[in-house]
Amino acid sequence: MTNTLDMTDIESHEAVGTYIVSPGTDNKNLASAADEKASVEHVAVLKKTADGSTILIPQPCDDPEDTLNWSNRKKWRVLAVVAYCAAMPDSQAGFGIPLVVPQSVYWDISIQDSGRSMSGNVFMIGVGSLLSVPLVQRYGRLPVLWWSMFLSFWMSLAATLVPDHISFIVVRCLQTTFSAAPQVIGLSFIYDMFFFHQHARAIGIWAWAFVESPFVGPFISGIIAQYYSWRHSFGACTAFTGVAALLVLLFGEETLYDRHDNAQVPPTPRSAKVRRFYMLTGVRGAKVRGRLSLVTSTRRILVVASKPYFLPLLISYGLSFMWSVGINTSLNLILFMPIDDGGYSFSQLNVALLYIAPIAATALGELFGHYFNDWVADKYIRKHDGKFDPEVRLWAAGIGQPFMIGGLTFLGFCLERHLSWVAIAFAWGIYVFGSLMTTVAITAYALDIFKEEAAEAAALINFFRTIGGFIVNYFQVQWAAAAGSDASFGTQAAICALAWILIGLVQWQGRNWRKN
Repeated sequence: MTNTLDMTDIESHEAVGTYIVSPGTDNKNLASAADEKASVEHVAVLKKTADGSTILIPQPCDDPEDTLNWSNRKKWRVLAVVAYCAAMPDSQAGFGIPLVVPQSVYWDISIQDSGRSMSGNVFMIGVGSLLSVPLVQRYGRLPVLWWSMFLSFWMSLAATLVPDHISFIVVRCLQTTFSAAPQVIGLSFIYDMFFFHQHARAIGIWAWAFVESPFVGPFISGIIAQYYSWRHSFGACTAFTGVAALLVLLFGEETLYDRHDNAQVPPTPRSAKVRRFYMLTGVRGAKVRGRLSLVTSTRRILVVASKPYFLPLLISYGLSFMWSVGINTSLNLILFMPIDDGGYSFSQLNVALLYIAPIAATALGELFGHYFNDWVADKYIRKHDGKFDPEVRLWAAGIGQPFMIGGLTFLGFCLERHLSWVAIAFAWGIYVFGSLMTTVAITAYALDIFKEEAAEAAALINFFRTIGGFIVNYFQVQWAAAAGSDASFGTQAAICALAWILIGLVQWQGRNWRKN
């Protein structure tokens, strides 16, 4: 293996997460963090983009096996597979939302009991995220991705065929426990394959996949449930999960390239089939010596969570995103209710079609963020003579939060005054647009700082996102019924405003905290 320059050679001594990615400061460079210690001669030996304007971070090795040296076509193909897999957990959870009422009739149980599978299903996404981290760091990205989709496929099939409700709850929890991994290791895939100046766009695509997935599941499931039984809906869920496993089998690649001298990589088998089998199953990863142990990687989750420049963002994200899960589950019940009871008397098909609004909103959020994040970083770098601080990423979150606050407030107003479904769709879309902006911003910030700990950071972000949603399911509908939709959603908007303050706090003090 050819050694490369250490990351400290291109990272500022001022604070963690500050880089040199430009050989000069002529205000024409794309991105950089000036390192006063670096001499002109030192910068000259660093590898740059083809036009010479941007220093590559991380610095790739000369080894063609280095994943940073892969062609762009191969990188984006692998990311597309990972993004599709990342959409599985929330779409699987979402598939069950329109089926709560039909299943309560089928099993002759209350709607409340029928909905219990939803809470456990969502909660286990967060648990599965944390459980996958040590495996990713020890055995590699590909085997965890493969086993995740393979096992989740069988749990999806079991959910389609189970004879009773208790068994259904069990397999539904296992379904998302196994499928949660891509929402964690996606960030590691991005760090392995893409350079610093490409991170925001790659994260945007990956994050869009799992932010829009909670709405795709109910959209498809609701349409099927209008004409067929709930088992047919879960049959479709099983098919989508099977496609994910097949994509990993055919196009998945191992991206964990051991750059460190202490990593002892075993010889590669001559047979392509044997090599592929070793990669997929984790046999090769198990034979590598010098990687983090399972215990060490588990401890790193706590270390990452304790950082003062990251913990406030985790809390902020949890407080902001939790309402998305609550809206997703409770809005269905309100729309299904008869008009005389304060509902809208929607059919399964009507509710399913309403999900087009948040799906479109996430697409618009990705399109906007695709260019906005790079523009903000470029503007900051030009203004600060080549210096980049990760806190600049959070401007996108600061813009996203007002959309979330406004969307929640307007949604509560619409439901309380029984406004048209068009107004509900618009309010919902506003909130979802902001949630995608916030997700990409916080995730990009995390990757700028936690390079080797990308999986740990992503797992924590996912855990805080899902644990809040799990809790909301237990009181969202009752809260709105007791206090009124405008009061309950208004309070949620106020909590999002508090979360906005936490983001501003990290923007203000983050650099000082990183120094220390």
